[in-house]
Amino acid sequence: MKRLVSITEICLWVTWPVTCLDNNNPELSGIYVWAVCGADVKPIYLNSLPAGNIVEDKYTRFLRLGGVIAEKRKGTKKPGSHGSESDENNPSKAEMDFSAVIRTWFYNQDITAWYGDFNIARNKFFKENNIFNGLIPASTAIGKRGSANTAVVAGALAVQSKVKDIKVIPLSSPLQKPATEYGSSFSRAVELVMPDHRRLYISAQPVLSRMEKLLILMMHQLRLNALLK
Repeated sequence: MKRLVSITEICLWVTWPVTCLDNNNPELSGIYVWAVCGADVKPIYLNSLPAGNIVEDKYTRFLRLGGVIAEKRKGTKKPGSHGSESDENNPSKAEMDFSAVIRTWFYNQDITAWYGDFNIARNKFFKENNIFNGLIPASTAIGKRGSANTAVVAGALAVQSKVKDIKVIPLSSPLQKPATEYGSSFSRAVELVMPDHRRLYISAQPVLSRMEKLLILMMHQLRLNALLK
């Protein structure tokens, strides 16, 4: 199996999290960048590696985590566990807990072989941390292998309000039932309402067949016709 090389191994001066994934297709590649301007950026480290950044504006405090790895599934630790957080600027120093998370990303190696176990572990964590009684984050969970060749590579976006009129609202999908009804734990979308704008964070959706797309278009047309009558 070929070994992926992370940008953090090439550029030792990098102070932001990097999630390097293998897409198993040499003809397809891409990069996703989360960039900000006009604000100070504070790096967060986990086991001496950049795991996130804190960015603030006049309304909110954002914590963006990425490239967070778990132990391999075939080992002494369960999926989702990690090593000690001994660094001075580890995520626990960000003064946020998981209830502030509005969006998560999970890249699971060989996901179809253990997605059920992954959901059980996530549900247990959410239950133990009272997430089901608050905001369930929007999320992505797809099958990808990370550069560290671990079971999971994870990322998250957390928001902490600095003013009173900030709202975080979970949104449902009119054409899909809640994920919690089939044993998973994520909101279809989460809306962040700011004083001067809104942001929408949408969960990854399954790829639809041509027939499924046609049925959805027909349903929309029927609803539109009913409204026009």
